[in-house]
Amino acid sequence: MVPLSRISERCQTVIERLTETLEENLEWMLYLREHGLDPGRTVSVVDTAPDGTLTLELAGATVALGSALADNIYVSVKK
Repeated sequence: MVPLSRISERCQTVIERLTETLEENLEWMLYLREHGLDPGRTVSVVDTAPDGTLTLELAGATVALGSALADNIYVSVKK
């Protein structure tokens, strides 16, 4: 498993775990849940902005995710 922030564009991954840092922050957890970013979900990195913000694609929708969040979401590469 690696942090989502280290995944290259167009790589499909599966969310494996969220760190305790995320779980302790209600605002961050609500944002993740509202956008379907839960363990077991498949996501792809569509774009990475210069500031580290990721644009993700999941289930036909896109969502922006800042580097602070992406650093705390661990994924595995889908084969």
